[in-house]
Order: sequence, then structure tokens, then C-alpha cells
Amino acid sequence: MKRIIEYFIPDNIPNDVESQHKARLTVGVLLVIAYFNLNYTVISYLINYPGGLFSQVPLLVASLASLFLFKHKFPTKIIYPAYFFFCSLSISITVFYSGGYNSLLFPWLASTPIVAVLVWSKRGSLLSLFFVLVIEIGFFYLYYQDYNFPNQIQPAIQKIFYLTCNLGLVLILYGITIVFENAKDDAFRSLQEKNYELAVEKEKSEKLLMSLKAANDELERLVTFDSLTQIANRRKFDEYLEQEWKRLIRTQSALSLILFDADFFKSYNDCYGHQAGDICLRAIAQAARKVVNRPADLVARYGGEEFAVILPGTSQPGAIAVAEQIRQAVQALAISHERSEVDGMVTISLGIASMIPVVSDSVGELLHRADIALYTAKQQGRNRFSVWSSKD
Repeated sequence: MKRIIEYFIPDNIPNDVESQHKARLTVGVLLVIAYFNLNYTVISYLINYPGGLFSQVPLLVASLASLFLFKHKFPTKIIYPAYFFFCSLSISITVFYSGGYNSLLFPWLASTPIVAVLVWSKRGSLLSLFFVLVIEIGFFYLYYQDYNFPNQIQPAIQKIFYLTCNLGLVLILYGITIVFENAKDDAFRSLQEKNYELAVEKEKSEKLLMSLKAANDELERLVTFDSLTQIANRRKFDEYLEQEWKRLIRTQSALSLILFDADFFKSYNDCYGHQAGDICLRAIAQAARKVVNRPADLVARYGGEEFAVILPGTSQPGAIAVAEQIRQAVQALAISHERSEVDGMVTISLGIASMIPVVSDSVGELLHRADIALYTAKQQGRNRFSVWSSKD
């Protein structure tokens, strides 16, 4: 049987599973129909039933013709409508000559749309159902007019005819089972495909989101990063200081700020050049960053040769200790500065301010105090730190 089915499958059918399955199902159903057409033809001949011969012989020819046309790549959009129209008409003739509504062949007529689903499509099934409904309306009209349908089946062999009709009903039930099985398989396959597509789209979306996040993180880093000194820039400083000020208002913890810059840096640039000045600033920044190593602390370039250190949760004594460590770390770099009026090396001056943030104050007050303290350190001779006090 498998070889017969393979024989009628045209070579232009795609190799995917769904197309091959559809082609095998089409050939298989048409072969089964042809077999039953042949069966009814023989039985109609044996029981001397002209109506059966008149309808089944053309239908047998139509079934075989459809198989050969399908094999030789004849357009199915012509084969299927013609076949199912002819099929509905032929079965209706058989029903007419075997008792009309009282004929056991009548379910065959109703099965035509079911078979159309198997070998055609949902649209084809609707078209076949339309043919059947038109024929049924015709039968109903004749029945309503008390028309006596001719019943040419001889009573002596009705049992044999009824048996074949029951076999036909079994085929109809089998066809219905296949329809629902195919519908279930199609639904499951469609669900699997949708799930796969969703999984692929989800994976693509996740990768895209990760790429976007990485790009945003990198952009954020570049926006808040000073390329010369390799530390945070003024923008990051302003954002972080404001953020910590608001946070520490809630916790009522101390916030300390250190401002410092290189002593006589303009003279350094004039003496050694701007390139050497850039190298010097980078060295100062890195020295300060090594000292300020708590995750919550921030070292930033405030502007030009001026730097800032934010110390959340740090009181004045802690800020003084950090400031002195930074001063010593810069002095330990031993960067030569011939035009310094303090020492023969690069030094820094630092201003320290500490506050417990409250709503009535602003972050600008903390900056103002640190700036005054820095000015005081310079006035006192540089290379030192100064702490803001209300006397300044």
C-alpha cells in the first residue's frame, strides 16, 4: 500500500514533513474512495441496481482520474473543486434512486465536506458543504411535495447492500477521526512553532536588551568619566554629591567634602609644558584614588587642576585623616617643580568641610565651606590642609 501511495505523489511536492504528510493523506483518501466506488459498482451490478451503476462508475472514473492528474502535477485548484462537485452530484443520484431520505447512503453525502477537509482545505470543505446543502434543499423540497423516491434495491439483497453501507459509515467515522486527529496535530504543531518563535524572539530580545544595557552603561561611564585623569568628571561629581546629600538627610549622617588643587600649577605648565602638566594631573588623581578606596567614596576632577573627594558617612576627624593621606601620597610622588614657592616638588593644598545635611541647608553650602577652607590653606602657606570653621 505504501508503494502505491508513493507512486501517485508528484515529485514537485516539497520535502518538508507537513507537505509530504498532506500529499500522502490526499492519495490515501482518494484510493480508499476509489476502492469503495469499485465496491458499490460491483454490488450495484450484482443486485441489478441501475442507479448505483449510473452514479458509481463515473465516480470511480473521477477518483482514479483525480489520482493520475495529481501525480502528473495538474493544478489542484482545478482538480479538487471539480472532483468534489462531481462526488456530491454522483452520491445524490445514488441516494435518489435508493429511497431518498430513507436511504442508508444519505450519510455518504454528508461525509463529502469531511473528506474535502482531508484532501483539500478548510475553504474547500466550505465549498463542498455548499454543494451538499444545495442538494439537500432539493431533496427536502421533493420530500415536502410528497415525492415518491424510487427504490430500486430488491428486498432480497437489501441486507448485503445495508452491510456495505454500514462499512461506508465506518469509513465516515474513520474520516471524522482523522479530521480531528489532524486538527489536534496541526494545533499542537502550530503551538510548538509559536512557542519556538516566541523563544527565539525572547532570546533575541534578551540579547538586544543586554547589548543596549552594555551600551548604556558604557555611554554612562563615558559621560561621567574624565579621560585625562581617569577618574569621575564634574558632571558625575555634581550628581553624586546631590544624591548623597538627599540620602544623608534621611539617615542624619555626616557628609564630608575635600577640595584640593596643585600648588603653583600655572607655573608648572609654563616651565614644563602642557603635556607634562597633563601627566602631573593624572598622577595626582591616581594617587588620591588609591587613598580613597571605600566603595561609597568618590574622587573627581572638579575643574582644571582642582579635584574633589566626597566622603559619605564620614565626620570631620575622618575627613582630616583622608586629606592628610592624600597630601602625603602626592608629595611621595616626588614630581619635580622648580618654580614652586613651597618646595622643589609638586604639592597640593586641601580644604575640608563636614556637615550633617538638613532640609533647611543646601549642598551649595557644603561646597562653599570647602572652597573657603581651601582658600585658607593657600593663605597659610600651601602644602597643607585647612578645616572650615565659622570664624573663616
